[in-house]
Amino acid sequence: MRPRQILLVVILWCTGCSTDGLLIDQYEPAFSANPFLSDGYCQDVWARMVSENSAVMFTGRYGLITEDDFKTYRYNVFGDYENGIPCFGETLFFDGANAWTLYSNWQLSLGTTTASVAKTIEPYDLRIKNQELDLFVNVQRPTVLGLNTMIFTAYRDGIVKVCSFIDDKVEVLAEIETALVPVKIFFSDDYFFLLAKRAFANEYHVFVSEDGINWGDASLITSNQIISSIKESQGLVVAKSVDNIYVSTNVGQWQQITLPMPGKIQDIEIINGNTIYAVIGQQENPSFGWVSKLAKSTNGGASWQIMDKDFYGESISFFNEQHGIAMAKGVLQVTHDGGETWRLVLISDAIK
Repeated sequence: MRPRQILLVVILWCTGCSTDGLLIDQYEPAFSANPFLSDGYCQDVWARMVSENSAVMFTGRYGLITEDDFKTYRYNVFGDYENGIPCFGETLFFDGANAWTLYSNWQLSLGTTTASVAKTIEPYDLRIKNQELDLFVNVQRPTVLGLNTMIFTAYRDGIVKVCSFIDDKVEVLAEIETALVPVKIFFSDDYFFLLAKRAFANEYHVFVSEDGINWGDASLITSNQIISSIKESQGLVVAKSVDNIYVSTNVGQWQQITLPMPGKIQDIEIINGNTIYAVIGQQENPSFGWVSKLAKSTNGGASWQIMDKDFYGESISFFNEQHGIAMAKGVLQVTHDGGETWRLVLISDAIK
């Protein structure tokens, strides 16, 4: 599989967690035993909207799939608790039937309808499978593109090597001479983004590539913020820190966006070349935790509208501008009108 083919892989980024209670408004789950009532391994529900009426939800060791707007469900099991594998994964790939997640120890776990399969991939194993990575001690955690398909970086003495790991084979795709230290590779349908930072500083830059092989010069995003994610759609690139959002319209020059209210930026979603959603959290009262508001921009971040009616999310996922879901601790909501209204579809026993 070449990097061009890699770009065709459908990706979902999420971290799987769960609550121990379930309430589906007027519908019952399509399985006999309710895993939410007995499987309290996590505290959160994380999900991705994959079509106008379909969503994938990850709750502890269970992955729930609905294809009829939350009326019925099918589910698969992942996360090998018997062998001590937790549900806190870095990245997840879903192909419509099965799910994979990569854990902090480089363990790639496959969830199926019947059992869990896990494969451990140590950084050392990646190095010894390619002589060109010999003595490269800073091997970054990979980005999962599919089952046994990953892209990662290795760094030493001012050289970043961009590598692929496909079917147990390591291939060096590119070398970049830079004093910047690689942090993470993100990608969209059209681009790879290599996030890098100045050593011992919060100065973040990004390299861009269309194929993972040819990389342009680094562009500075910010010199005083920690960048945690990069997303792109139709040429509009959005980077997020805890306090700010940065936008690039030509994949090179970045502009800090003024948001409609102060607060912690909990999540962002970019729909097309114009539409951005942002979840902004404020701690109104230390006794009651964070209160989240949903902000929407339809002009690339130039202006924003607060859409806070019945919204309780901390993380969001939209299939397009109209259809999306919002997740918070023990709560899952769905919208079909671009965030104007939200319907509650799942809530935990802990907050009912």
